[in-house]
Amino acid sequence: AAFEAFSMHVPVTPTGDGAADGRAVLQALLDGRAACVFDAVAPAAGVRLEPDGAGGVALRVDGALPLGAEVRFVHDGRPAGPAAPILGGWRTACAPGCAGSWRAEAWLDGRPWIFTNPAVIE
Repeated sequence: AAFEAFSMHVPVTPTGDGAADGRAVLQALLDGRAACVFDAVAPAAGVRLEPDGAGGVALRVDGALPLGAEVRFVHDGRPAGPAAPILGGWRTACAPGCAGSWRAEAWLDGRPWIFTNPAVIE
């Protein structure tokens, strides 16, 4: 099996203050702004998992999105969905509500692409 390199995207700008930078990284992990991305499959900058403001949860990615990505949402350890494309990403509706632990997974051409860390939505 071929090994594909991945990177952990954590949107934090280092300040040089180790304690403050550590808190910023932890906060990014806890609020859904960090993700494992297989960059060789497709670039994915600015990945974030967040409430979409319309009664759902969204996986958003900055920049142009490739066609044909398969996205799955997981809510409290169970599949949620379906995922629908939106401008800048994908969303799923929450029924009966969005509270709980969420994560998203994306594949492109059958290859793993994006895996977000779990984020708690209250």
